[in-house]
Amino acid sequence: MRALFWVGLLALVATLSLFAIERGEVPPFMETQRPRARVETHATDLHLAGSGSNLVLTRALAAAFRLQDADARLVVHDSIGSTGAVRAAADGAIGVGLIARPLRDEERAHGLEVTPYARIPITFMAHPDVRDRDIAGSELVASLRGVHAQWHDGTPLVWLLRERGDAGTESVAARVTGFAEAQQEALATHRFRVLFHDDDMARGILGVRGALGISDLPAARAHMPTAPVLMLDGVAATCENVRLGRYPFYKDLAFVTRGAPGPTGRAFLAFVASEEGRALIEAGGGIAFDASGEVLPAWVSP
Repeated sequence: MRALFWVGLLALVATLSLFAIERGEVPPFMETQRPRARVETHATDLHLAGSGSNLVLTRALAAAFRLQDADARLVVHDSIGSTGAVRAAADGAIGVGLIARPLRDEERAHGLEVTPYARIPITFMAHPDVRDRDIAGSELVASLRGVHAQWHDGTPLVWLLRERGDAGTESVAARVTGFAEAQQEALATHRFRVLFHDDDMARGILGVRGALGISDLPAARAHMPTAPVLMLDGVAATCENVRLGRYPFYKDLAFVTRGAPGPTGRAFLAFVASEEGRALIEAGGGIAFDASGEVLPAWVSP
């Protein structure tokens, strides 16, 4: 019963997040066009921005935290990518950056503190009309090359690609033989459409007949509930299979801060690591980390 309660709470806070936390389409440090009115920053304000892969879980966690602390004002901005998160956190433009990849060597020089909080399965998503429920790694590569680029019922298979450097795509490329080369060829020849944001990928998968794209489980549950999550070589993209090492495609989400965060940031990170926070992560399609960055066992209600 407790597990059902947390699933229900996740749905509730996802809805409340539209009201309980403020959203900024363009963070102030990314503004390059006309100036906008500034909102006075208070000691209890916390601005978070970064990779779109973090946003589903982070917004649910922020909304739940806001319900516990009415004085805190959390602003979760739309995606600026992991690189943008590192730069903004290093410059002090935001309190917490959201990343979905390890820091690069040059980024470590900023002295940022990294707090892993969730591991999420990378998923292969198809348009809701696609009847296939399993795809082989060899089929991924062949279809990227334009060979047999169709589903089993004859519908043309339309890849929706992410840009070079996308963490999810790199995870697949590292583990599926020939995928990296086929992807580079597809990008170089402009064979398929390239999308730069997680929201665009969700819209594309739902809107393009025969579409196939790489997303992640939290986004699939939140934004594409009618789209099938495909098995790869007969293995389902579930948290349990990732935890057991059966499904090798995942990425780790983390917070980055410039030194120790302020009081609101510390309280928020403590909430994420709490029983309530871990339950929301698990209900949202992620695997919670403990304070040392180790993957926790499946959350079970006491």
